[in-house]
Amino acid sequence: MDPSEITLFMIYNALEPKGLSSLIGIHPCSERACPVAQNIQSVLAVPYQKIEHSIRNTMESITLKSMIQDFHCKTGKS
Repeated sequence: MDPSEITLFMIYNALEPKGLSSLIGIHPCSERACPVAQNIQSVLAVPYQKIEHSIRNTMESITLKSMIQDFHCKTGKS
């Protein structure tokens, strides 16, 4: 596969089995007596889905080729 076809999301997804949810996942705490802990997962579900979607879109717009080019620009190599 050509580096221009490989996205940062593809690389991340291959290396991180839990995907993007591991970046911003909600830790389970619903068994606590606190009403915030009991409801936080349902309150944050939609906002976290929006964040994951934004992260994925951004990662899919970055290719391995562009990262290699950035590396060469920063190191002065062509």
